[in-house]
Amino acid sequence: MHGLEVRADEDCVLFLPLRDGEAVELIWRHSVDGIEVRDRFRRRGGLLYLTSSRTPYFASGLDQIPGRGRVVDAGRHALAVVDIDEPVDPLPLRVGGAEVAHRLHHRGRDHDLSRHFAGQRLLLDVTGRARASVWLGCRGGLPEGVYSL
Repeated sequence: MHGLEVRADEDCVLFLPLRDGEAVELIWRHSVDGIEVRDRFRRRGGLLYLTSSRTPYFASGLDQIPGRGRVVDAGRHALAVVDIDEPVDPLPLRVGGAEVAHRLHHRGRDHDLSRHFAGQRLLLDVTGRARASVWLGCRGGLPEGVYSL
């Protein structure tokens, strides 16, 4: 079963099944301006690709990098950098606190990373493992509600 495995140290803390081409979003608030940023990723084969980044406006550290996607109107007075198509697998993430509110949005559900892992380094990585292996390898000793399958 392919999916996005989120690890703290070497321990799996979250597994989100991902079909080929399926998206997952990393949503967070900019630490200076407080605006919401939505980074969209898709699984393609055995890798995770950053495909777009959406925000109401470009703030400190946010902008288009020349040659990396293109800026479009995302509606409701927002901007998006689309067609980024950049492999980011594995993706290291330093999880922010409640004010940053890092969360993964997948299949209509938010998984709150900041609540359980603020200040920690997580690694997001596409994996292809047997369902039983994922269940056994990602289940033990986790905060309530963190594991998902």
